[in-house]
Amino acid sequence: MIKTIMFSLSLCLLHTGLYAAPASTESTEQLLNVININQAIKDLSTRETFQQLTQQIIEYHSLPQTKENQTRIYNAIQNYYLSDAYKHEFRQSLFNIYNQNMTEEETQQWIKFYKTAIGQSILNNKNFEQKIIETVEQIFPENAEPSAQAQAKLTQAMEKFFSQ
Repeated sequence: MIKTIMFSLSLCLLHTGLYAAPASTESTEQLLNVININQAIKDLSTRETFQQLTQQIIEYHSLPQTKENQTRIYNAIQNYYLSDAYKHEFRQSLFNIYNQNMTEEETQQWIKFYKTAIGQSILNNKNFEQKIIETVEQIFPENAEPSAQAQAKLTQAMEKFFSQ
């Protein structure tokens, strides 16, 4: 009996997976527009964020805490995060994540949800967003720290920056 149920469930899951259409480019673009991803990317680029990153870089590289170092690093960070190239790369990365991991049906359901009053209230509630980030960082503290790849990229950028 259990084998029959497991076999039937497996067939249902396989059948669903075989016929689930991947998200279309148009739907993924529509989802990114509905969640106003361009504004979200812009919101990440704040004075506070730049100051925090500046301090982290100074500490990570054991640099002297001089006003000159702080200003140079802050300006480099600000220029990078406000650049069109960064915004495009960030948006493209998010597009790829959604497009490659969601079906067309899932994408349409998220679009439908985020167009509702409740969906919009969640998107526009910065306090809610911050609480989610804080909770994820508490549950998965390793996500609060940059990945090894991100640290290596940052180190390369800083070495290039300081060799100028």
